[in-house]
Amino acid sequence: MKIYLLKNIPNLGNKGEIKEVADGYAINYLLPKRLAKIATSNLLQQKEQDEARRREEERKKKEEAEKLKRKLENTNLKIFLKFPEGGKEAYESVNAKKISEELSKQGINVPEERIKIEKNLKSEGSFQIPISLYKDIEALLTMEIKSAKISNTNQE
Repeated sequence: MKIYLLKNIPNLGNKGEIKEVADGYAINYLLPKRLAKIATSNLLQQKEQDEARRREEERKKKEEAEKLKRKLENTNLKIFLKFPEGGKEAYESVNAKKISEELSKQGINVPEERIKIEKNLKSEGSFQIPISLYKDIEALLTMEIKSAKISNTNQE
C-alpha cells in the first residue's frame, strides 16, 4: 500500500515522503496513529505540484542571488571615516551594520547578518568583504575606507 508520511518515522522515512508498506502495517499502525495517510492519486498529484512550485521558487531565489552577486562584485563601496591627525586608526569603525546601511544608500539591500566581517575595521585601505547570498552563492564586495577631511574651526 502506498502511503504519505505525515511525520518522520525512524527506519521508514521522513514527513512528506511517499512509501510503499505492507497493508497490515498501514491499516493497523500508521493510519490509526495519524502517522500517515493513504497516497491517493489526488494526493500524489498535489505533492507533485507542490514540488514543482518549490523547485521554481528555489530557481528564482538562486537566479536573484546570482544577479545580486554580479551587482555586488561590480560595486566599489567607499566609506569615509574620521581619523586623528597622523593616526592609523579611525575614531569610529566599520561593521556589518554600517556596510549594510551604505549599500542600501546605493539601492542594494543586503541584511547585515549576511555580511561576513570578522572584526570591525578601523584602518584605511581596501578590503574584500564576503557576503553570503544563498546556499552556495557568496559575493566578494570591494570596500575602501578613506580618511574624511576634518576642517578645524576652533581657530581664534
